[in-house]
Amino acid sequence: MAQKLERESAALTRQSHYYSTAELLIQFSVVLCSIALLTELSLFWKASFVSTALGLLLVIIGMLLY
Repeated sequence: MAQKLERESAALTRQSHYYSTAELLIQFSVVLCSIALLTELSLFWKASFVSTALGLLLVIIGMLLY
């Protein structure tokens, strides 16, 4: 029983790392969108789309881990 709970705890810890990194990337993409609005440079838009896609990918990976 204890070993099962330990494995479950380790899996949830790995999952939380993916979620934390995904949250960071999505917040970063919001900042990049704000910069893009202020500077009107398409490079920031593209970078925000990439960071959003990476964040969503990490959420999906985190969901599939458990």
